[in-house]
Amino acid sequence: MHGIIHVQLQKFVEGQYGAYGWRELCRRAGLERKIFTAIESYPDEQLLQLVTQAVGMTGVPVTQLLESFGQFLVPTYLSVYGSLVRPEWRTMDLLEHTIHRVVRSRQLGAQPPELKVERVSEVAEAGGRARWRSASMRGRESERGPSVTAASSTLASR
Repeated sequence: MHGIIHVQLQKFVEGQYGAYGWRELCRRAGLERKIFTAIESYPDEQLLQLVTQAVGMTGVPVTQLLESFGQFLVPTYLSVYGSLVRPEWRTMDLLEHTIHRVVRSRQLGAQPPELKVERVSEVAEAGGRARWRSASMRGRESERGPSVTAASSTLASR
């Protein structure tokens, strides 16, 4: 997983629970000595452990937690990668020409998941349907996650 996700998760947690909340989350996840940077890649399992422990600490359902985190991510992604986004792009276009492709081409050794987008109807932004899958380069595949859903709905509103 690209380190920018970990760094943003830290900011997200610290914004809601303070520095102590982040330290406690890392301790519970067995990562108390870990310092995340935006230019490194980390095992997916570390992020999964952080999210699992965050759910346990806060009692917030995983879907709600990830949706909130997805909404939190959008402004940062647009500030970092906004120059690569064409003004005419809609949410589906952004997903098809995902930031992951840019990360993969610009950072040697980066292994973000590949997003596979399928347009079910051309009016996805206007209430139509879209489906996407995230396939990790380590062989796992999953349906779109709540953070992707929230991020895409937040992007659509911009």
